[in-house]
Amino acid sequence: MKQLPINVTKSLYDSDGYRHTLVTATPVQIVTLLEGFYWLWDRVTGRCLLEGMGHARLSNHVPSGDDAQARRNPVAETRAFLTAQSLIRSVASGRRDIDDSPAGPHDVAH
Repeated sequence: MKQLPINVTKSLYDSDGYRHTLVTATPVQIVTLLEGFYWLWDRVTGRCLLEGMGHARLSNHVPSGDDAQARRNPVAETRAFLTAQSLIRSVASGRRDIDDSPAGPHDVAH
């Protein structure tokens, strides 16, 4: 049987050098967790299968500093977007603490 290039019994790093926590793995895919988000990877190629994240790769090795830095900004932007979306969903489903009653004469600053 062909040996898989990504060994899930060892540490898993993305192409930016972030260490991922293994959630589960099959012979075809790997699911990891990083910063509260689940990531889906092709186990053979290491390519991220999330929409818009095809440039990210998973491996058992920390990438060199130059390689990681060259890709850090787009990934950081994607993570920030995912965090913002999570926060928006949380706020949208929660209680509003905003007083949206009309302002009266007593609310005008003098």
